[in-house]
Amino acid sequence: METHLRKIIRTRNNHEMGLFSDSLMTNLHLIKYNEATASSVFSFDVTKDLCNDYDTLHGGAQATAIDILSSILLSHLHPVPSVTTDLHVSCVSPAPLGSTVWCVCKAEKYGGALQFSSCDLYREVVVEETGTEEDRGGRPPTNRTRRVLVAKGLHTKYVVKNRAGGFGGGKRRSNL
Repeated sequence: METHLRKIIRTRNNHEMGLFSDSLMTNLHLIKYNEATASSVFSFDVTKDLCNDYDTLHGGAQATAIDILSSILLSHLHPVPSVTTDLHVSCVSPAPLGSTVWCVCKAEKYGGALQFSSCDLYREVVVEETGTEEDRGGRPPTNRTRRVLVAKGLHTKYVVKNRAGGFGGGKRRSNL
């Protein structure tokens, strides 16, 4: 199953999907896939072309990541054509240039006419132990990491029925 997800990533990487998607897909990594929980973890590095003027991950890049990554997961679980009907993104904290963003995606409901997923973006922060050597009982200081929420996303997709003529019923009408 994980190889199928990697194939989807490679295939989408060859499609020019737009402004942030090309940079995102170029350095995207599948970290973990769990079929039992219908979830996956991806990561990508924050590069200059994903940043805003403050050298932090652009809100549009966050929305693009949530859209693409939750779509990859849903299309793996239920491989049918679908379109986004709702995409909600809450930008919570910055992810600076050079940081690694971890994306935890979960398919909440799939298989019907509407599919629902969530995708949270995190960055890791190193927390240095403070205090004197005496406070630590003579041991050297240790560093630990903690995750900081960057963005929360909810994604709803509509499963497209087989439409021979597209959404317009097959005939184009001219206003001329």
